[in-house]
Amino acid sequence: MIAAMQYGSSAKTSEDASGVPALRMGKIQDGKPSLESLQYFPQDDLEFPEFLLKDGDMLFNRTQTRIVAEAERRLSVVEELEAVVTTNLQRASHLRQAVLQKTFTGKLK
Repeated sequence: MIAAMQYGSSAKTSEDASGVPALRMGKIQDGKPSLESLQYFPQDDLEFPEFLLKDGDMLFNRTQTRIVAEAERRLSVVEELEAVVTTNLQRASHLRQAVLQKTFTGKLK
């Protein structure tokens, strides 16, 4: 059951590690958070503790979702083009065989 759904913060961050670590969209890779080179919110930011994660919280990274959707769309286009190329290669092979057959039987003029 979803008790609440909300967007994250767009507050300014810094490298001051005395603040609260920010899990930014670009820091989620392959579904896992990367804790390297974090940015931090100031401790006195008015949005806290609203955005602090608790046990059972679930994160959705909208940016990566759009990237995955775009990648899937492009892969679909590539697969369609691959099918067209395969079909045309088969046609070319059949045409080549037909031309060779006519050449060797003397029917090609």
